[in-house]
Amino acid sequence: MEAMQVVKLVRAGRRPVRIGWFLLAGVVACAVAACGSDGATSSADAANPTAAIVTTPTPSKLRSGAGADPTAAPEAGRADTSTTESAGEGDADAASTDSDESVPPVPTAAPVAVPTPTPVVVYVSPDDDFRKLVNDYDEGTTFYIRAGVHLGDRAFPKAGQVFIGEPGAIFDGDGIGAPAFSATRKEGSDGVVIRDLEIRNYQPGRNNGAISARPLDEDDLEGKNWTISGNVIHGNGGAGINVASGMVIEDNYIYDNRQIGISGLGSGERPLVDMVITNNTIEANNAAPYDEFEYHEGGIKLNGAASTEITKNWIAGNWGFGLHCDRQCDDVLIEGNIVRDAKAHVGRDGDRAFAAEVYVELSTNVTIRANEVVVDESIPSGQRDKAIRVNESQNIVVEGNTLVLGDADADHIMSLGFNSCCDRPPTSDTTFRNNTVEAVAGTILVGSRDIDPDGGNIVFEDNTYIERGGTFEFRHRAAPQTWTEWQDLGYDTAGTLR
Repeated sequence: MEAMQVVKLVRAGRRPVRIGWFLLAGVVACAVAACGSDGATSSADAANPTAAIVTTPTPSKLRSGAGADPTAAPEAGRADTSTTESAGEGDADAASTDSDESVPPVPTAAPVAVPTPTPVVVYVSPDDDFRKLVNDYDEGTTFYIRAGVHLGDRAFPKAGQVFIGEPGAIFDGDGIGAPAFSATRKEGSDGVVIRDLEIRNYQPGRNNGAISARPLDEDDLEGKNWTISGNVIHGNGGAGINVASGMVIEDNYIYDNRQIGISGLGSGERPLVDMVITNNTIEANNAAPYDEFEYHEGGIKLNGAASTEITKNWIAGNWGFGLHCDRQCDDVLIEGNIVRDAKAHVGRDGDRAFAAEVYVELSTNVTIRANEVVVDESIPSGQRDKAIRVNESQNIVVEGNTLVLGDADADHIMSLGFNSCCDRPPTSDTTFRNNTVEAVAGTILVGSRDIDPDGGNIVFEDNTYIERGGTFEFRHRAAPQTWTEWQDLGYDTAGTLR
């Protein structure tokens, strides 16, 4: 007996999804011609979120064992048993004709293959109960978000659930004080995918994000290995994205979030590991301006990130930091980014009002390579500070970067700089190599303008400094140095100033 394929409509919230006759015909055609004896669809169909081919329904409430599904196919095992018993009785009768010896029945039917269920695709319209759908359906379900404004929708994804936006699909938080997607689920929520959505107007609060894979107040929870791809994330309170281990953030436009574009709060005891942040546009965050976020504001700020890559991003016009790796970052690659025009807030305490394009602090084993750093000379006084800066860190390499820097007044930019402060471990084993720095206006500083920056093995080698409308001033222990004096100290002995 052939296993029977059961096709059902999946209900989305309050309204059933209408599966057209052409899709139903596709199911029948698949069952007859393409799926094979086990009823499985092709991998290409399974990857297509618009296929909408559904076998048995998979909401948890229908698979809990509370009641039998009256539409289920006959049990394969029972069909096999009846066939085997008939054959066995026939064989026994035939044997008794030729011999007095009893011959046991011989099974003749192979087990029936169990059909592989087609992945479930649930269509979500703006008036559907999105949170209920996510709760009702099992791990691995794909939710295809229809175009329109989904007002106040939020959810706690299960492991492997996929959320894909149709062009024009908008999640508008309408000021709700929570993330749109959060990993606060005890049974786990790894491997979630969020793609092609516009996400706006969520107010999750300081350091939290409209997408939050590591909840701030529950240390034992984390959604690992999320993929956040192709989204537009803007106008949210706090951060656009609050990261977790294994997260891939790619091809997103993240702008005008109240605090910061991307936030990560790891530590040495609980690091954020194996993240990739690539090909995103991250601009104009914290731009109102909002002053209360101090050092955790701007484009990207990661604490305690390890084995992480930040590559090929456009990071521009953020207030505070462009990219800040702080407090126990380790084994981080910052490569191929364009980082420009980070602006400090004016009117705050002097020790809080500063900006930097790329800032590495209290970290180890970080490589800053082949980035383009630009500071426009038109940025007002007091709003520019550091281009690439290393503070209280060890085993840092800054190489092959291009910096184009303008300074309109005496508030100089520190282009390539380092520092050691307070009771922190001093900066050591740090190399600035093969960088090209162009001064297009004002005075651009190199070295350290702090009185006591010394650690050990701080190297400047083979850097090129070009004065094109601006001038360079080299600093050692806050004291100005001429180019000759700078080289006499052992810095840039094979470098070039022109």
